[in-house]
Amino acid sequence: MLQRRAKVTRILLSTVALIVSAGTAVATADEPPVSPPELYRATSGSANLAADGYNGAGVTVAVIDTGVADVPGMHGKVIHQENLSSAPDAGDQYGHGTFVAGVVHAAAPQAEIVSIKLSDANGSVDVTQVLAALQWVIANKERFSIDVVNLSFGNDSKQSAYLSPLNFAVQQVWDNGIVVVASAGNLGGAAGTVTKPADDPLIISVGATNENGTPVRSDDDIPTFVSRGPTQDGLAKPDLVAPGTRLVSLRAPGSTVDLANPQARVGEEGFRGSGTSFAAPLVTGVVAQILGADPTLTPNQVKYGLLNGASPVQGDPAAQGAGTVRAARTLNFARQGQANGNVRRSTGTGGLDDARGSAKVKVATKVRTLTGGSKDVVVPVTGERTAEVPPTLADAPVVGLVLDVLDLSTETLDPYREGEFLDRSTWDASSWGASSWGASQWGASSWGASSWGASSWGASSWGSSQWWASSWG
Repeated sequence: MLQRRAKVTRILLSTVALIVSAGTAVATADEPPVSPPELYRATSGSANLAADGYNGAGVTVAVIDTGVADVPGMHGKVIHQENLSSAPDAGDQYGHGTFVAGVVHAAAPQAEIVSIKLSDANGSVDVTQVLAALQWVIANKERFSIDVVNLSFGNDSKQSAYLSPLNFAVQQVWDNGIVVVASAGNLGGAAGTVTKPADDPLIISVGATNENGTPVRSDDDIPTFVSRGPTQDGLAKPDLVAPGTRLVSLRAPGSTVDLANPQARVGEEGFRGSGTSFAAPLVTGVVAQILGADPTLTPNQVKYGLLNGASPVQGDPAAQGAGTVRAARTLNFARQGQANGNVRRSTGTGGLDDARGSAKVKVATKVRTLTGGSKDVVVPVTGERTAEVPPTLADAPVVGLVLDVLDLSTETLDPYREGEFLDRSTWDASSWGASSWGASQWGASSWGASSWGASSWGASSWGSSQWWASSWG
């Protein structure tokens, strides 16, 4: 990041999409006043940077989420959308990514956005899709001049960050000069509830504050829903907090979240919600402002600035880290030092199945029989749940993903080899560890745009021929 790269030609999109994070809370009609963009921009100090002329110009933010909807507030801001989901298009059927992108835009209105869609209308996604998205970001870093990645989702995996392939992946993004911001999670007041990959020691993990309807920080506190450390590795997370209660951002009309929560609509285009997944993009927007002000800053300098510029607020220290973000102070401190000097890195050699959380999703599967026929089955798998965790497996969504498993008898589905599909021995370190996911595999030569176009990652490529068990052994 020693110099800004030339921007690619702007691509205007007809549709865009979004995604929701674990345990996202939606405001109800009888709650206290909402926090419109002008309020959370003032509280975070983003407005101060804007007054100095820093609005994210020249910076590109990758939003890995449910997509970004084609709404007026995003017109001309999204320069590219990539669909890695099973949905037929890159639009926002769930309604989370649009909200997230709207918060980024509120803080950094001149920043450009690349939308990478992982989920369809049910808000679920598997950790392998997250790995694919992170790899896509690295491969297309130069093409779209990507500077920041926002991850407003997580799972409750307790796998060590020093072993997890997911932690390994976010660290690869960071080491490629891209700032990574992740939401800490909304799993509530107990210790050890920070979600993955926000538990990572290298990247920036964000919790949420309640502004209580005012732009001053003296009355801010920590909501009970915020996940807090220490992590399973004894790390203090989140790193800092930002406004994340009853924020107003962009609505995705007709999406799952929109239809389920009509009371959360604000006018024709707005929507209100609470969660660390909405505090994270505010910090992402502030990072875009800072990089627009000083393009030479490295990810480690940005993190140093955020941590040293933050101010403590009322509430549990384990839930707020350094305190609430202060944008102008962040810029000043970022020029004075670097974070992560002694951070221990992930090897990526842990089992991929252990990187998944405990949430269950159902996978619609077409099973090929020995006689050449097929049977439709639905099996539970452990996955990355980006929306609220369903209370029971019966309530879990059916993901439109087709798997094809050979060697089945026509008489019974017991030999389905569900164990082979779900057992971590088929997802172990030898297949997914550092040797497979090392730096040489994350470069543009391996994951260039020609390999990652829509034709490669559309519904057809997630169908039966690509996902049978023998290819994942």
